[in-house]
Amino acid sequence: MKTHTDQRPFMCELCGARTKRSSDLALHMRTHSEERPFRCQQCQTPFKRSCDLLFHARTAHSSHKPFKCQECDAAFKRPVDLAVHKRKHTGERPFVCEQCGAAFAQSSNLSLHLRSHSDDKPFQCQECGAEFKLPGHLRRHLKTHGGEIACKQCGITFTSAYGLSIHMKRHKAD
Repeated sequence: MKTHTDQRPFMCELCGARTKRSSDLALHMRTHSEERPFRCQQCQTPFKRSCDLLFHARTAHSSHKPFKCQECDAAFKRPVDLAVHKRKHTGERPFVCEQCGAAFAQSSNLSLHLRSHSDDKPFQCQECGAEFKLPGHLRRHLKTHGGEIACKQCGITFTSAYGLSIHMKRHKAD
């Protein structure tokens, strides 16, 4: 088969996406599964793609910060983090809520803010089932249970919902 054509003969039966090579289809199929065959040797975090593992290895376990701020002493591992940091100096807030006009320096903060306009409560207490819009609200609630929360699968305890959520991903990966 010719590789320099627009033909995409391999089709995903789940979503209809098409690829040029069967190997690309195999990679695509991981988007529909929890399969994460690439595991970091240092922290055991699993990844779906080898390139994601490589990026993780270069950034998460290295202290090298080559991207320096010209305004202050801050330094970063990734250029995108430096770009976000520079907004502290410029006051730029390019991410604007279409519903109320609130503006944010980071898209992730806008995403969190958008929950205030919805009834969605994605953060659930594993102890009592109470649901919350924001992770901070769940953390505050957890203190009413004595500050620790246990994994229902293995019994390990955590002081934060975030710690438990990271831990639960490892159960899913196994």
